[in-house]
Amino acid sequence: MIHVKIFHPTICKIRDLSPEDILDIVQEVTGVDKEVIVSKLHHRYITDVRAIYGAVLVGTGMKYKDVAHHIGWKDHSSVIHAVKLVSSVKELSHLKYLINSKIV
Repeated sequence: MIHVKIFHPTICKIRDLSPEDILDIVQEVTGVDKEVIVSKLHHRYITDVRAIYGAVLVGTGMKYKDVAHHIGWKDHSSVIHAVKLVSSVKELSHLKYLINSKIV
């Protein structure tokens, strides 16, 4: 099992990054264009990267409804689903770990 870092908002530099900064890092790690990540495309790999981006934003302490609004999802339940998906799929957890290691 891959362990993913949990970010504590008071001791981590990740809070100093904007969602756009994090999106740049997600693009760098995954190779998926920023515009595509926040688009409405429903290709499996793109939706997985979008879920990772949402999970990383939640890790910054951003509210679920704000993450949903930023990514263009319907509501906070999409964010909850994304966080559960990322934590349950080994490959997605590993990508999230790589992104988190670049952020800190």
